[in-house]
Amino acid sequence: TKERIALGVTMNNGGTLPPRGTAGVSSASYGTPSQRAALNAIAANESGGFGYDAVNQGGSADGKQALGFSGRYSEMPTARHKMPLTNMTLGQILQEGDPRFDTLSTQEFQDAGGIHAVGRYQFIHETLKALIERHSIPLNAKFTPQLQDYLAISLNNSSGSGQWVGPNEQQRAIIELGRSEPLGPPPLTY
Repeated sequence: TKERIALGVTMNNGGTLPPRGTAGVSSASYGTPSQRAALNAIAANESGGFGYDAVNQGGSADGKQALGFSGRYSEMPTARHKMPLTNMTLGQILQEGDPRFDTLSTQEFQDAGGIHAVGRYQFIHETLKALIERHSIPLNAKFTPQLQDYLAISLNNSSGSGQWVGPNEQQRAIIELGRSEPLGPPPLTY
């Protein structure tokens, strides 16, 4: 809508986000106002109300349909770590999507607690691993909301709106506006 584009322009010019009224969707916690607007536009289609604890065990229909479990990791019946993703380290997260699972059938992968995409921005294993390596982030750093935001801004800055699942034209405009500002230092918690 014209209102969303205007919001993106306002964000790009240093404005602040209005409060979000959607239950279960937290506002982004890292970045400039235009980056946070972009993150909210990305998350609307990637994780919805599951936020920073979102996972799915696979996808089809170009990522628009989840296979296996889709929801909060802390509620996943086959989760190996009975805690929210935000309390887990990057090393633990990478183990859950380990490529060694590629030798398993889809059902075996799901039964073993494997995960395909994680967090508010639904990072797949290889993408998350590449971002961690790009920024030399230690594997004992926690997958906090701030770190998820940081990694999503990095990915958006390098790849743009075309690599996210489901944004409409207005969301794409907001996501693209978020690419115009540099990325700060990684916010690490151990």
